[in-house]
Amino acid sequence: MSKLTKILFANFTYKLIALLLGILFWYIVQSEQVLEINRKVRVQLTAPDGFVIKGGNVQYKDASLRGPRALLSHFPVEPINAQIKLFADKPQNIRTRVDREYIRGWNDRIKITIYDAYVSVFLDRKLEKELIVKQNLLGLPKDGFVIEKTSISPERVLVSGAASELQRLDSISTELLDINNISESQTFESTFPNADSSMKFSPKKVLVSITVGEKKTNRSFLNIPIEVEGSNLPVKISPTRVSVIIQAIPSKLDSIKDGEIRAFLNVKDLSPGVYEQKVQIKIPHDSILVESNPEKITIEIHGKKKSL
Repeated sequence: MSKLTKILFANFTYKLIALLLGILFWYIVQSEQVLEINRKVRVQLTAPDGFVIKGGNVQYKDASLRGPRALLSHFPVEPINAQIKLFADKPQNIRTRVDREYIRGWNDRIKITIYDAYVSVFLDRKLEKELIVKQNLLGLPKDGFVIEKTSISPERVLVSGAASELQRLDSISTELLDINNISESQTFESTFPNADSSMKFSPKKVLVSITVGEKKTNRSFLNIPIEVEGSNLPVKISPTRVSVIIQAIPSKLDSIKDGEIRAFLNVKDLSPGVYEQKVQIKIPHDSILVESNPEKITIEIHGKKKSL
């Protein structure tokens, strides 16, 4: 055995005990060192039955923690939870202090200082009310397109919250829905922007359906001949032609062919005489009759039958 080895292992038991004592003393010294850290305190407030906390039931406070390094060096970074149950028998303002007694399982070796430690809230009566839902749209469809129809499902929601807020409401708007430059129909799932977080909605979401179509334009069609139906007697009409204005999408108006627009009078039940009758207009599918000119036609029916 070498000289170095003999020196190393000489009185080995005493050397090992000394090493362990040194580690123990170092741990004790480290444990007793004081450390200070900053954290957030999440204050959860609970209202009495039949009441709500106007403005919401959660507040945050800044706090500093001071205590042994062994306890604070690995302290969680998440907010510390404090729970306070409020008591009242009528609507009122309540001011209460946030203290460590409201923090469940708090270690007394850690000193906590909560800054601006008081919370002030207003307790209001709880009210439930059914409100109409209105869409809240932002922007316009793409050029050449328009919103033809909007629908919301469901059309009403049940809202619970502070009586002083709900009593003045008849409707509630959805969150802002961006429809800028859309060119086809879409359905959005929307929640409600809740200025007062004490409000609860049932259901929590609605569907807003936006029907988008091409923008319709008007076009005139002139000199449409008027057809007379339903009589064997000679019939004279004045005037013999009408002009019409039709509304449709541009591609539909461009595709209309001769004969697709008809103007006619049905005189089947009329005896000889002079009449004034509204001209009937037949137009292509997916188009709208805006105007016909003239709207009424003078009809003269003679007693002598037409020659065969």
